[in-house]
Amino acid sequence: MALVPKWLYENSEYRITFTGHSKGAGEAAVNAEFWNKPAVVFNPSVPAAAWDLQDEGYVRSYVMMGDILNYLIGEMPLGETLYLLNSDINGDISWADRVKYHDIGYIIGSFRKDE
Repeated sequence: MALVPKWLYENSEYRITFTGHSKGAGEAAVNAEFWNKPAVVFNPSVPAAAWDLQDEGYVRSYVMMGDILNYLIGEMPLGETLYLLNSDINGDISWADRVKYHDIGYIIGSFRKDE
């Protein structure tokens, strides 16, 4: 983290976008708000630091319907959350399915279904 301000200052001609999945998504979201840069994140965890930041709208979260983290800890308090439709949900969702829906491979597969 200590190197980020120096790098951003020395490379101001670059457009930076943070991204991540799960724990990495939570970290990307916090960094986006802290550094005033955009983030695109997938099934984010919600780190405690997220509650202390003012939402400036830099974060776009994609959450798979039925995802276990979203079910247990709720929506990211930063930016906009878009829910991805999950055609595999039919009635009650098992814990095993909630874990499966969290997997980044499952999310990528859902985007490919739309092609």
